[in-house]
Amino acid sequence: MTDLSPTLFQLEQVLSFEQTISSCHLTSCGKLGVAIVKNDHAHLVVFLLGQDEVKTHWVSWFNDPLLVPQTLCFSSQDDLLLIGTCSGILSVIPAKLLFMDTTFSSSSKKVRIVRARDEAEIGRRAMPSSICWWATNESKALAILGTNHGYVIIIDLVDGKEIGFVKVSEKAIVKLEQITDNAKDNTYLFITDIIGKQWRQLLEQRSTGFTWCGANEAASHPKTPTLEKAAAGASLDTANPMDKSPEPSEIEEEFTTRSRLAGLKQMSVASIASLRQRLGETRKIFDRKFQNQGSSSNNNNSPNGHHLDHLTVPVMSSSLSSSSNSSDCLPESLASKVGATQLQVQSFSSPNGQKVISGLFKDTAILTMHNYELEVLPQVAFKLPKQTDIVLILDKLMVVRINRSTLKIVSAHHAEISLDKSKEDPVLQSFTLPSTEFILSFHKLKNPSIPTSLETPCSTDASSSSTSTPSSSEDRSLVIPNPCDKLSEEVKAKVNAARNRGQAMVQPCLIVTSKAIYILRLDEDPVSAFLDMTTHGLVREADKIAACFELDSKSLIELAADIKLTKGDFAGAISLYRQSNCKHLKAVLKFAASGHVNELLSYLNVLFKTVNLEVSNNDKIHLANLALMAYFQQALASESSTIDELRDKLKAFLDTNQWFDECLAVRLAAETREWTLLGHMAVSRGLHGDMLMAIAGAFSQLLALETDNVKHLQDAMTKVLQEMPASERKGLVQCLVYQRDNLATCLAFPALGEQIVRILIGLLPLLEEQDLMAVIEQCRPDRPDLMAVLWPLATLDLNLASEFGLMLINFYITVQLLYIKKAASSSVNCNPNLVKTLAKAKQRPIQALKPLVKIRVQPNLMAAGFSHVLLIRPKYGQLMSWGTAQFGVLGHTTTMASSRFSTPKAIEFFSGLCKGHQRISVISVACGRTHSMALTDCGLYLWGSSKHGQLGLGTSVMMAKKPTLVAALAQEVIVGISAGNYHSAAWDENGRAWTWGWGVHGQLGHDSIEDEFLPTRLILSDRIISVACGHAHTVVLTIKGQVWTFGCGLFGQLGIGEIKKKATPSLVDLEVKIAQIKTGFFHTLAFDAEGQKLYTWGCNPQVLRTEAHMKRKGRMQNKIIAEETGQDIEAAAEEAKKSEAEEEMLHLLPSLLDTSLFSVASVACGNQHSMILTSSGSILAFGRNMDGQLGIGSRKDAKLPTLVSGLKDDLIIEIVCGADFSLAMSEAGSVFVWGGNGGGQHGKPPLEDATTNKDTNTKIVVMKSTKRIIR
Repeated sequence: MTDLSPTLFQLEQVLSFEQTISSCHLTSCGKLGVAIVKNDHAHLVVFLLGQDEVKTHWVSWFNDPLLVPQTLCFSSQDDLLLIGTCSGILSVIPAKLLFMDTTFSSSSKKVRIVRARDEAEIGRRAMPSSICWWATNESKALAILGTNHGYVIIIDLVDGKEIGFVKVSEKAIVKLEQITDNAKDNTYLFITDIIGKQWRQLLEQRSTGFTWCGANEAASHPKTPTLEKAAAGASLDTANPMDKSPEPSEIEEEFTTRSRLAGLKQMSVASIASLRQRLGETRKIFDRKFQNQGSSSNNNNSPNGHHLDHLTVPVMSSSLSSSSNSSDCLPESLASKVGATQLQVQSFSSPNGQKVISGLFKDTAILTMHNYELEVLPQVAFKLPKQTDIVLILDKLMVVRINRSTLKIVSAHHAEISLDKSKEDPVLQSFTLPSTEFILSFHKLKNPSIPTSLETPCSTDASSSSTSTPSSSEDRSLVIPNPCDKLSEEVKAKVNAARNRGQAMVQPCLIVTSKAIYILRLDEDPVSAFLDMTTHGLVREADKIAACFELDSKSLIELAADIKLTKGDFAGAISLYRQSNCKHLKAVLKFAASGHVNELLSYLNVLFKTVNLEVSNNDKIHLANLALMAYFQQALASESSTIDELRDKLKAFLDTNQWFDECLAVRLAAETREWTLLGHMAVSRGLHGDMLMAIAGAFSQLLALETDNVKHLQDAMTKVLQEMPASERKGLVQCLVYQRDNLATCLAFPALGEQIVRILIGLLPLLEEQDLMAVIEQCRPDRPDLMAVLWPLATLDLNLASEFGLMLINFYITVQLLYIKKAASSSVNCNPNLVKTLAKAKQRPIQALKPLVKIRVQPNLMAAGFSHVLLIRPKYGQLMSWGTAQFGVLGHTTTMASSRFSTPKAIEFFSGLCKGHQRISVISVACGRTHSMALTDCGLYLWGSSKHGQLGLGTSVMMAKKPTLVAALAQEVIVGISAGNYHSAAWDENGRAWTWGWGVHGQLGHDSIEDEFLPTRLILSDRIISVACGHAHTVVLTIKGQVWTFGCGLFGQLGIGEIKKKATPSLVDLEVKIAQIKTGFFHTLAFDAEGQKLYTWGCNPQVLRTEAHMKRKGRMQNKIIAEETGQDIEAAAEEAKKSEAEEEMLHLLPSLLDTSLFSVASVACGNQHSMILTSSGSILAFGRNMDGQLGIGSRKDAKLPTLVSGLKDDLIIEIVCGADFSLAMSEAGSVFVWGGNGGGQHGKPPLEDATTNKDTNTKIVVMKSTKRIIR
């Protein structure tokens, strides 16, 4: 009979009755409950709620028939129990006595007996049916007694006299409830009779000093030791009332009398001041008192229909002295305010014991909550199950009785009547009793704050005792198999703490039935239920639990993810982390702390590749760095045999991920001696220089030895390497020996090169023959990439030779000799080619070197990529770069990954070469989107990303952070270079061209759509004098002035009138011989030698979409005009379509631009704009101008060439276009830049750091009609 699984509540029987009881009066305070059970006789039974069970204790009461208990309540301090007996005699008992083996008798001095003083009082007090304790603001101890005859009587518990009484009903008063407003000013009494009629009476108003019937003035002051002494002598420990038994001498002390001063000492200063004020008006009030009594006796009926001659007001409060009508002190009927709604005072489990007034309208089962003024509109309303007749509010839950035998637990959240809430069944769980058993009442208890193990001091009689059934709560400690004990313990502690909070969310309550008393409490706390449901995928049920108990569902879902993580369910953990909106950085920390690096890397791969996840670039960097640190920490703690698989996983992660700090990765790899991983990063990321500096740093102490004795240094280095573990030494050999570009990397850093050579010298005795062959391959004098250092030796002019060059030659000879020696001693056939090379080296070791080639080509001093710039400064021998530093396109020394932009800086590699060898210079540069090119008189160098092979360095190199020589073209005299977005081209002085890189659209011209990772010859019948690379197409100019195109032609960029791809060159039909070509992303410009014929073809797809939208809008407008003017709509539409079709074909073929007013000297193309440099040194620009890339003083587009007026005073000699920015160089060497600066293309960081976005492209175009977003 439960609506949710698992079951949240249990109904445990704590006491059963042999006979069906007729009634049960029960009161509770904290964890303690006392009941008067009535069948043939009345019995007292005590309940105490412990952590795991409920203790019960029967009390032997007076045998006197006049002292048969009828009703009871606790004092306001919960330390005294007040019992009303059948004769109207009141008994005051220290609560702690209830747990002693005490037989209460008429001679007992443990009980304070309060008797009536005359026969009238005895008659009124007889057969009490309800009672409550009233402690006034002046510490007066009063009892309010409701009787079977409808009387409400106020009794002074000090001397037993009646303060006042009123008869409000002809029926029994079954309930008396007190409530104080939030301001602690007004205290009300709610009176309910057996047929449900209700009244309200203001008991006390502290601001005016009013008390009902003048209770403060009429009551005797407490005389100690009386009630207070009794309570002090047997004070109840609310945490554990049975831990300590009071001494009998303390409890049995006679109730003596003390002076009035002793009572005054217990009064607050405010009470004394109030008393003084009222005593001053005593005489005035004394006369009015009799007048009020007289007027009271003369009135026949009260407003409620009851006789007023039963009301006695001995002393009237001074605050009501102006009121002469005693009817002001009569209880107010609530029928006129709330109708048939049954009001009840409900209390919450807050520290201050806050109370509210609930109202149940049984006909509709609507429960309303009211303020103290009982306004017409309730504060909130709840829809309960039908036929609900009793309600007990347990904070966020409600316990309701239906049809006397059914008990239901209802969620207040889901039962609340609200328009914005879905209709969810509010019933959480139901219990149905046998048809012969009826529910009588509910009573709330408090959860124990600490475990209790109570034992009754003395055993009770077997006949009257009742055993309690211990609850089935077991130790719910979480047992989680987890490789990381620390994380497991942390999760376990969090789970237990959350469960403890969950167990305290619901107060247990006693359910009194006609045959037993039950305790209703949690079987499984809400937190545990939520965690169980979440981990098992019951999301809807878990959400209901969270809403019902107002749980922090996000944090609990995160805790459930932690549990799954510790249990090894990584997919489930990731799914729950996402549901909880847990920050990715926090989730990665949890994976790292748990030692699951393999799964962490998989998680990050998915995270970085998912576009819609809100992960900024900085977050990606932090996440990847955490993964690196987690790996290196695990590498230190794991065996070498178990780390190999994880190392391979990390290699794959680093190859496909750019979001990590390379400096950190290199440093950690060197510190942990992960040489294999370090070597892999050097190859795949182009970090050869960083790797070599890290290795030199690891041997810095030995390298710092100042000695000229090479043998001594070699012996010391060899000893250190010999003591190194074999696995580490193997990894170091892989880094130093089998990285063939190591020594070439050191050309610009001679000091580093000398250190690496010294380490290699110490490593030589430990190398095998194949290792020595690899070292020889590195330092071979005829290597093209070493030409920059070794070329001076070809002239035999040692004055021009560098020390590092001489060291390389000596090292090469040493390795050759060692190889021959080892080969001879190991009976291995020596490579004859090496012997011949060595012989030649002895005779003329440097004459075999190829001399430096001088190139004659028109230089490109500037180049612009998507968001970075290259600039040659011949005067200073520098190549500058700035803009976005992504993928290492700037060629700078490795910096932190968070440094997304760079200001203009010299590329260290070329600066180092030019510093030592002033004849080496950079001639021309080109920029792609993720790579850069530089043509020098020592060969072609490329750097950046090589994901598609655009660097031409082979499949093993995925990225190069430093300029790297293209060895495949080292023997060719290259005179020109060009870079597309992801492919490259070069041509030599003989008219041959090579292309490589991205080829999916056929833009390489090899009749293939495969990527090429090495330069591949482009076959064309004529000599090639120029090549221009676009986004996905290539344009070639031959010596005959013909233009050939290949690649993607979907947007007319091939200029052949077709919308298709071409994987081989196609001739563009032009009327004149072309002298120069330039191409942008999707369009091309070409002009003749005279600069009078300028052709253009192709168009950006965004421009095409925008124009198509405008044309559709124009057609709609023309149609409306035609309908209004009565024109032939169909004919006009057909003519418009024909015209548009012709216009749409214009960009597919070359079209002439008007150059009648100027002569073209050079052109440049960007993404959606173009520039023209005239023979007079002026600049004209046209195209889109969203970012100001035209430089015409506004952001308006220009369809025709428009003068860039800001540079009219400068003689411009070179222009280039980036994606959305432009540059120009004047004859004086000044460089001007304008347009977009999203990547720092202006030489300064952008105003809005693009690292805060998911992509560096921050442009957003919103189409007004469709609201479509175009990035």
